[in-house]
Amino acid sequence: MQFFTDHPELYNDWKFSLLSELPPWALFFVAAAGLAAIVWSLRGVRDLRTPRRFAGLAALRIAAIVLLVLAVCEPALTLQRITHIKNRLVVLLDESRSMELPAAAGQASRIAQVRDHFDRNASQWDALRNRFVVETWRFSSRPVKSSSGNPEVNPAGNTTDLLAGLAEAANDTSGRKLSGVIIYSDGADNEKLAAWEPSPNGELPGELKGVLDRLKAPVSSFGAGAGGVFTDLAISRVAADDFAFVRNTMEIEAEIEAHGAIRGQIPVELLEDGALLATREVLLGEGRRKETVKFSVAPQRAGKFVYTVRTPVVSGDAVPGNNVRNFSIKIIRDKVRVLHVAGATSLDTRFLRQHLTRNPNVDLISFYILRTTDDDFSIPEREISLIQFPTRELFTQQLKTFDLVIFHNFDYGPYQMKQYLANVARFVREDGGGFVMIGGPRSFANGQYAMTAVGDLLPVELPFSAADTDADFHPRPTQAGRNHPITNLNIPGGPDGWMKLPAMPGVNIVGALRPGGIALLEHPTLQAGGAPMPVVSVREAGKGRVLAIGMDALWRWAFNGDNAAAEARLYDAFWANAIRWLIRDPDLAPVVISLDKPEVDINEPAGVDILALDRSYHPAPGADIRLTITPPEGDPFVKELQTGPDGRARLSWEAKSPGAARIRAAASLKGEALGEAEDVLIVRPASREMQRVAPRPDVLEAIARASGGVYQPLPDGSLDRLPLLDPEIARVDRKEHHPLWNTWIFLALIAACLGVEWFLRRKWGYL
Repeated sequence: MQFFTDHPELYNDWKFSLLSELPPWALFFVAAAGLAAIVWSLRGVRDLRTPRRFAGLAALRIAAIVLLVLAVCEPALTLQRITHIKNRLVVLLDESRSMELPAAAGQASRIAQVRDHFDRNASQWDALRNRFVVETWRFSSRPVKSSSGNPEVNPAGNTTDLLAGLAEAANDTSGRKLSGVIIYSDGADNEKLAAWEPSPNGELPGELKGVLDRLKAPVSSFGAGAGGVFTDLAISRVAADDFAFVRNTMEIEAEIEAHGAIRGQIPVELLEDGALLATREVLLGEGRRKETVKFSVAPQRAGKFVYTVRTPVVSGDAVPGNNVRNFSIKIIRDKVRVLHVAGATSLDTRFLRQHLTRNPNVDLISFYILRTTDDDFSIPEREISLIQFPTRELFTQQLKTFDLVIFHNFDYGPYQMKQYLANVARFVREDGGGFVMIGGPRSFANGQYAMTAVGDLLPVELPFSAADTDADFHPRPTQAGRNHPITNLNIPGGPDGWMKLPAMPGVNIVGALRPGGIALLEHPTLQAGGAPMPVVSVREAGKGRVLAIGMDALWRWAFNGDNAAAEARLYDAFWANAIRWLIRDPDLAPVVISLDKPEVDINEPAGVDILALDRSYHPAPGADIRLTITPPEGDPFVKELQTGPDGRARLSWEAKSPGAARIRAAASLKGEALGEAEDVLIVRPASREMQRVAPRPDVLEAIARASGGVYQPLPDGSLDRLPLLDPEIARVDRKEHHPLWNTWIFLALIAACLGVEWFLRRKWGYL
């Protein structure tokens, strides 16, 4: 090498190369021509008398031709400086909160085991850094690259996602080949690998198999906390639907997991809003470390309720917080149970009954009064009654089982029902039921409802004497009625479109609106209290809602009028909207609470968003919001807010104690109440990371075995045993070509071969 360069120290390798600019196909033909020339020349000396002479001339001839071919190819000596590129070695350090737990009772923490292993193997780590480019990543929910190779991690992560760490190791952009992955973790994954139970046949979850295939390198692991005895009783999983139906049985399933010296019968309790519903027992022993318990519950009322599954805290329990799991379930109506009482048969009662029976979500109980006690019949009542009107049973024992009660052109007097009207009022105000009064000759003032408990429920005042009119009219929507869910029927033409609907043949006369009453449709000419008389009106009455319809001819909306496309389903749409509003369908609420997340950890900010709608169901800017958050422990948090231009207000709140926090928002606009809303925020006693904290060496070992790596439990384990791929990629940093074909030595060799051959042929008499 010193013969060709003055700086041999700059190079550590050499090779022969060809500098010819001819394309490969041309060089191929040159070589073929040289081979043909050799064959032809050998034929010319095959008749030599002795083998020695043949061999000598043939060798000279071949050498000359080869040298000439090489001259065309322009051979050179290339000096190189080659650097072997180091492979990557990825180290994944688990910094989730479970790494702070003791490796075993009375021992140091799991992360302390990791640090100690690094310290005891410092020289081996130095050797690995000389061989590889060592990348250190800290991971819990997502990997973060560490600037230091030492395990100076802060175990505060709320999840453990092994798959995310392995995927980051596979997503390399440096171009270096991966030699291997080393994991330091307790294996307590609570993300995509949480439910994976490694099997003896080595079958892997699909996503994990895909990541390992992308790595193409062995994954080795050191298991923290795997060698000691860890005591913990935990509710590792709760399975329940997000919603259930009133009076329908729902299933709640809880998985109880035990570690350490936990034996015997363990009671498991289920609570609803703090009240004990049921208790089950599971048997845990040496061979039974995980058991599933099931609860069957039939909720009796609609709403959002907090359910709790809990187990006792056993002696030496490492994480008492994972013995309790809170979750919320929204209970909704499977069917709306409706009591429909009609004082007489008519087309209006017939059409309403048909609508209710066609609706699969309605469970209808109907009573039609065909005769009253004032009717003069010579035939005894028991012989002509289809069924006796069960007044006492309906309005005392069964009333609370209904969601909606409809008095349809019904007068209570002939049935000695006055004593039960107070029950109907309590059903609405206290139990949150819905009530509808529909007009006719036996309804409103005609039915003597003034100064009764039911009359006081209505949105309008009632005259003391019977009053109605049979003049045809077209009801018109009020400003509130144009946007209210009941009468917002998308009629083409807006308010003018109502004039094209079939006319109503008369109306019950009522008085002015009561406080809180809202007129949705009004009479075009009649007045009440100095304002147009309400024809259809609504009111919030305590916990319930009331709808008053002063007409008994809404059935006409089921027939096409001048506006055929709009009225085809107008009647059904009106009643469908009315029922949803009366039973407080959450989608129609004037105040809505939205949570950023239904569950948060202690001290984690919880975002609360409140939407307020005015009486016309438009966003209410400038509305006053009184937000009350009742935490599981401590005094309620009360905050006065005001909505912005979009009718929304927002607050961030941090819980300091675990359990269920009740959130209540009451909205008002210019002193007038708009409505209220409630929701539940679950505050976890421990993060998801701390709900299942037992070490999972089986997960780490299965990953290592599937990838060709090795698993070793801490505090033992050696870096020398790790299978790592050596570097295979080399980089040429410096290169220098020295042509050989145009030197005097090369030309002298060609001349010598040709000259010696000529001399010998002449000497031997072949010229």
